[in-house]
Amino acid sequence: MSNRFSTHRYMSYLTVVFLNAFVDIGHKILIQDIFYQTATPKIYTIMSALINAMILLPFVLFFTPSGYLSDKFSKTKVMRWTALAAIPLTIFITLFYYAGYFWLAFTMTFLLSVQATINSPAKYGYIKELFGKEKLAEANAYVQTIAIISILAGTVVFTIFFQMLISHYGAAALTSKTEIMKIIAPSGFILILMSSLEYVLTLFLNVKPAADPQSTFKFKQYIHGDYIRANMNSIYTNKVIFGCIIALGFFWGINQVILANYGAYLKIYIHHASAMFAQGSLALGGVGILLGALVAGRSSKHFIESGIIPIATLGMTVGLFFMPIINNKTLVLLVFFMYGFFGGMLIVPLNALIQFNSPNHKLGKILAANNFVQNVFMIVLLVMTAATALMNFNPVVCFKFLFLIGIIATIYAIISLPQSMVRYLTYSVL
Repeated sequence: MSNRFSTHRYMSYLTVVFLNAFVDIGHKILIQDIFYQTATPKIYTIMSALINAMILLPFVLFFTPSGYLSDKFSKTKVMRWTALAAIPLTIFITLFYYAGYFWLAFTMTFLLSVQATINSPAKYGYIKELFGKEKLAEANAYVQTIAIISILAGTVVFTIFFQMLISHYGAAALTSKTEIMKIIAPSGFILILMSSLEYVLTLFLNVKPAADPQSTFKFKQYIHGDYIRANMNSIYTNKVIFGCIIALGFFWGINQVILANYGAYLKIYIHHASAMFAQGSLALGGVGILLGALVAGRSSKHFIESGIIPIATLGMTVGLFFMPIINNKTLVLLVFFMYGFFGGMLIVPLNALIQFNSPNHKLGKILAANNFVQNVFMIVLLVMTAATALMNFNPVVCFKFLFLIGIIATIYAIISLPQSMVRYLTYSVL
């Protein structure tokens, strides 16, 4: 009986992870598709960067409170509260859709991200509580896989709804953001339904004791940046944690630049590329991440396989080299799949190493600091992307810059983990 209940808890948790990402990506995809339909390549790049910045900024502004809440209270309760908060947010989003209030709906992207910021350290910290320390790498593969499937599903489902709902209207109606928003308004009910289901499923999760109930939070110290310095020191003193966080920061930062520039690149170099193709090719990259994460999880079934890291960075760098030089749709899909596959191989061991090396009573704060660093990387690279668009730089320039970063990261990974890489290659061949 207890095993059955444990299985139910695993499935409830993984479904909560799925629904949380599904709701966040759904609203973003609808807003982004509206811009893709109405904006020039230059404006699309700038607005895409702005959308992503609005999603990332709360992870920087509220990383200290989110880590504090995750340690001070039961992680299950934090997930439950944040899931509940998403319900009124999605209701307001749907009302704004129907009223045609595009910029109000656009602004709600920020509030949804605040909810996700507070949820994140609790959601990922719960992995260690639920699966145990000995299965961290395998459990991270499951969670990353579910999150990726959710992003893929959200991208595909909401883009299909977008295309279906606008397909019956003339070209004149599709040049106005307000009119398009009214047309795609029924999609909002999916957001409401999924956020409500997420909350219901959190009620089935086991409530574990708080990791650090004596933890305190003082607003004055928060404003003065004392907590940021303390939390950053806690990750800087552990070289493994710090190195993994920096690597994840570069990975997600590179992805944000690709997402921001890709639409403009399609509009300029690949003619007749619809919103469906744009989101579909990115979704195929997500399928690659999914399969790469599964491969990494299988390789790390009994221990965290760090030898995957240099192989993964090399594969991603090769993908970055080919992205800006191809204009065949089939090859575009193939390159995105390859890039995603090696990206999936990279993130599983990095996340597992962070959690494995984090003390239980500091896990929430370290994961929040992880979010902070990653999002600083992403915001900085997005600002650079927007600046290059304003200066009328060709999108290819950004891809070449990313390739240079990839080369540096690959060289560093090979120098840092030569024995692990040789062991992994030897094991794979044998």
